[in-house]
Amino acid sequence: MKNGITLFLWRLHPNQEEERQIVLLSLVDAAKLLSIVYPNGKDARAAQKQLKHVNKNLPVSKAVKDTIQAIEISVIAAIAVTTSSSNQSNSS
Repeated sequence: MKNGITLFLWRLHPNQEEERQIVLLSLVDAAKLLSIVYPNGKDARAAQKQLKHVNKNLPVSKAVKDTIQAIEISVIAAIAVTTSSSNQSNSS
């Protein structure tokens, strides 16, 4: 991974700084933005694979994933309501 962001994912017990990097990159991955951080597809896939492996050992990972999922659901619901309201206004 040549872009300067190095994952220290080979450790079973990452230190606090490494955990922060993992959480941050997990958020990036959950938002489907790894391709921006790692423009090379091979590097993005490698990072994604490493994140999946290391996230099993971090208790915060499930909370991050649940939070991202709740945000996505909220955004989808807001778009649906806005679209429905807009369509009703235009048909009047």
